[in-house]
Amino acid sequence: MTAAGIQSAYVLLSGNCHVDDARNSVVHEFLQSDCTDLVFLDADVSWDDGDLVALCQYDLDLVGGVYCYRREDVRAKGGMPYRFLPGAKPKDGLLEVEGLPTGFMRLRRVVIETLAEQSRTFDSAKDRRDGVPLIFERTLEDGTRWGGDLNMCNKWRATGGKIYAATEMRLGHVCKTVLVDSLAANLRRASGQTLRHVADCIRSGTEYPGLYTEAMEFVNNPWGADEEVLMLSVGIARSAGGPIIETGSGLTTVLMAAATKETVFCIEHDGGFAERLKAIAASAGVTNIAMVRCDIADGWYDISGDADSLPEMFALGLNDGPPRQLGDRMRFFDVFGDRCQIILADDADDPDYAKKISEWGKSKGRDVKFPDLRAAIISGDIENATQEKAKQSERV
Repeated sequence: MTAAGIQSAYVLLSGNCHVDDARNSVVHEFLQSDCTDLVFLDADVSWDDGDLVALCQYDLDLVGGVYCYRREDVRAKGGMPYRFLPGAKPKDGLLEVEGLPTGFMRLRRVVIETLAEQSRTFDSAKDRRDGVPLIFERTLEDGTRWGGDLNMCNKWRATGGKIYAATEMRLGHVCKTVLVDSLAANLRRASGQTLRHVADCIRSGTEYPGLYTEAMEFVNNPWGADEEVLMLSVGIARSAGGPIIETGSGLTTVLMAAATKETVFCIEHDGGFAERLKAIAASAGVTNIAMVRCDIADGWYDISGDADSLPEMFALGLNDGPPRQLGDRMRFFDVFGDRCQIILADDADDPDYAKKISEWGKSKGRDVKFPDLRAAIISGDIENATQEKAKQSERV
């Protein structure tokens, strides 16, 4: 907050199991201060520091982030704890809503003072100089039981005030594990727009780390590449000056295709995965993927029938197949190693595999790096290999 030029005072309230009364106590402390805004940060909600700064910088009276339910059964149904305003649509990362949870919310003083003037008060056991306004309270209205959060929102909207959700904030909610989600991601999942949005962001160069997590959760492939490998493959594909070859198919294929106008050739042995790739590519709106469907023979892809249809050289090769129980991924280097300017090998956190990759790179005079993730990057000058391929073509 200080780095962003925002002065702040911190109040930690503990020992009160009655959430609404706890919030009212915080409101009471706020009204006795000279602060301009009140930010609620619940102890079981996690957030990025940039989200807190952004929350304070919105030119809005009441704005908050939305986190997922702690109950897995409710979360699995796709719901999130907010009340949708009919006809409202997200714009610039904001969505007007009827109500929000209060665990990550900012309210300007005008909101607190307006609601305090309309509220009953009760005496504080600690300070009886003035009453504590009953802004947060559970109530029963026309047969509906309102929690303190939404009841406060109802009161503010009744004054003509508006409430906005910052939809792109990925907040965590602690239960047995920390569940992280954003309202925007939830809305995109519900409308089937997740991969289209992710691909559009990659095309425009506006992607961010949380977007890769959103894509992974949508595709739900437990064997797929992790966020770091996805980011790395997109970054290299974006600067690739030629076609791309990938063994195995999945989210990496689609996101690399979104990052480049070059063709991404994908070799896949499993018909189910091939069909799934077509479906997620269509969902993302990418059309520059060339599928090479073939069986596995002698521990690797039998591309003999498709060899003539593949380019001679590739700007990038992504080695992520076949499944290791079905074949030897070092065969990629035998077939495509000298044909790829850069090679990205997933699952290189396997010590034996990493050793073999290093030995291959050394034998070819190429640089092999193992970033702090599970992939290896093989680069270096392949001019000699290219010239040798050209001589072989001339001889043929």
